[in-house]
Amino acid sequence: MAFWSTTEGRLVGVALVLVVGLGAVTVAIEYQRREAEDARPKNQVIDQRAWYDGGTLHKTTAGTFRAGEARDKVATAADLLRSLSPDFTSSAGDAALKRAAEELVRCVDAADPSSATLDAAPRCRGVDLSARA
Repeated sequence: MAFWSTTEGRLVGVALVLVVGLGAVTVAIEYQRREAEDARPKNQVIDQRAWYDGGTLHKTTAGTFRAGEARDKVATAADLLRSLSPDFTSSAGDAALKRAAEELVRCVDAADPSSATLDAAPRCRGVDLSARA
């Protein structure tokens, strides 16, 4: 009687098929992962800065600010608020600082481009940009 016709032989055959099959699946997954990695631009930089770091719109016009990237606008607004209020310099004020910076960005974005003041944006009249917000 041949080995493959015995119960043990069939079990070995099934185990062999499973091992080869799982090996093929593992190779296919690894191939797809490497292919995706190769497709990504090599010079792509992942930004790992804190939300309030890296603002570059400090000396720009309101129009340039409005056209800036959201992250850059919030970081710049946070810099401005920290320079105006000592309440925002402690780490305890990070949540309040982020809320106030985001609100300041919304105000600048909503302001009338032909006006020199933020009061031109109705939603910004009386907005509290303090750390108490």
